[in-house]
Amino acid sequence: MSVPVISQPVKLFCGIIFKDNDSYPEVIIHDLIEAFGGLCLKSPIIDFVFTDYYSREMGEPLRRMWIAFDKLIEPDDLVEIKLETNNIENRFMDNEGNRSVNIDPGYLCLSKIILASAKNYSHRIYLREGIYGQVDFRYIDNTWQPLEWTYPDYQSATCTKFMNELRAIYKSQLNGI
Repeated sequence: MSVPVISQPVKLFCGIIFKDNDSYPEVIIHDLIEAFGGLCLKSPIIDFVFTDYYSREMGEPLRRMWIAFDKLIEPDDLVEIKLETNNIENRFMDNEGNRSVNIDPGYLCLSKIILASAKNYSHRIYLREGIYGQVDFRYIDNTWQPLEWTYPDYQSATCTKFMNELRAIYKSQLNGI
C-alpha cells in the first residue's frame, strides 16, 4: 500500500500575452504583484507570432512574456490563482467583452511544469471550480522537454531559458527550507 506524501511547495509563474503597448505590461504586472507578491524573475518581451488564436479577440501586434513570483505556493493553490488571473483579465476587457490580456498561471517543481486552464481537453485533469491542470514539460537531461501538446511559444528559446533560470531559483529556495 502506498502512503500519501504531502507535496513540496512549488514555484508560481505567469505567462502573459498582451497587445503591444509600451506601458501596458507594467500595469498588468502591478496587478499580479498585488495579488501574488513580489517578482523574482522576468523574461524579455517577445513578439507573439506562434498562432493567430488571440488576434481576433485581442488585435495585433501581440507580445508575450513570463514572470515568476518570490514566494513558493502549495500546488493546490493553482485553482484560486487561475480564478484570480481570470478576474484580472476581466478588468482589462474592452466594452465589447474582448480581452486585451491573457494570463496563464502555472507552477514549476523540480520534475515538471504545470499550466492551469479553464478549458477541458483530453490531456487535462480536472482540479475543481472549473479549472484544469496540464503537465507541459518534464525535466530531462538538464533542461525542460516539452510534451506533444505544449504550446509553441512555451517551446521558444526565451521560455526555455526563463524556465531553466526559474528552476535554479526554485532549487535554491528548496535548499533553504
